[in-house]
Amino acid sequence: MRTISLRSRQPSNSRVKRGVTLVELLVVISTMALITTLAMMTIFYLLRVEGQSAGALSEDLIFSQLAVSFRNDVHAAEQTQILDDGTLELVVGTSKIHYSPVKKSIVRQVHANNEVESHNEFFLGQMNARFQIDAPDDSATQTVRMTLSQVVGTQVKNDSTSKRTHEQSVIAVIGKDRRFISQGATP
Repeated sequence: MRTISLRSRQPSNSRVKRGVTLVELLVVISTMALITTLAMMTIFYLLRVEGQSAGALSEDLIFSQLAVSFRNDVHAAEQTQILDDGTLELVVGTSKIHYSPVKKSIVRQVHANNEVESHNEFFLGQMNARFQIDAPDDSATQTVRMTLSQVVGTQVKNDSTSKRTHEQSVIAVIGKDRRFISQGATP
């Protein structure tokens, strides 16, 4: 008598698949390497952008502090002159205030009784500073202009090279605060 087996027979040439093949492993490893590279490039880019924006914000804050100090000093000044080295000298009462353009910064010094009373340095990065005293013909008011310029690139046009600059100016009226005080004091 013959017995019939209920189990199906598997062909002898088929195998049960266990584990992964070498090709599948290489695909996973290369995909992970690509994702890791892209993630690292993104992180590097974000850190660089953050550093640039922090630097720009810091420069803007320093420029703002310099502009406020400059305006206040010029408004309180009685006399002004630009010295031979490019330093702006302001006379306020018995004190003299000097704004000296130094490489990559402006130094503000207050002199009283031939001593330095205070010293501030405003770091400007790649900017250069210059001062100019303007006296319009039609009025008695004089202004002092502080111009900060920075070379932002070069431009080549028709076989000639020119530098592109970015300039920021602060203009203040000499003795403005002194005039208002004296006008308010008279009856």
